[in-house]
Amino acid sequence: MSKCIISGSFDPITNGHVDLIERAAAHFDTVVVAIGDNIAKQAIPAEERARLIKKVFENNSNIEAVVFRGLLAKYAILNGISVIVKGIRDRDDLKYEADMARANREISGVETFFLLCNDKYQHVSSSFVKELIAFDGDISDYVPQVIKSEVLRLYKKN
Repeated sequence: MSKCIISGSFDPITNGHVDLIERAAAHFDTVVVAIGDNIAKQAIPAEERARLIKKVFENNSNIEAVVFRGLLAKYAILNGISVIVKGIRDRDDLKYEADMARANREISGVETFFLLCNDKYQHVSSSFVKELIAFDGDISDYVPQVIKSEVLRLYKKN
């Protein structure tokens, strides 16, 4: 059974994330969406972000969401996952992620597969969505509709 892991803060999950996860799910039996629990970086608790992701993918039985703490490569090995999937938007992403891929392979043997971002999501990021929310912008094109109202509610109170 092939299994991959896609990690991030998903704070909040965007349509770009959804596209990447669904594309990975077409090539792996199981996709584990691993939400990093980094208190310094998060706007809402990781468990809440995992709940939103589960809601987005409730009809996809091969996609699961988990919260993890610590090294991604270590989590992957402990859970029988040998491939990390990363989305690449631009050269800066590639440089950073290539360095991380080398380190992960060196310390654990876990390989990293890169997927190029869909052009229509090139500019979309969680930070962009949070800024739109802060200034009462329309996030309809950037987050899954099934969680849009929850995202607005959760991020407006922070």
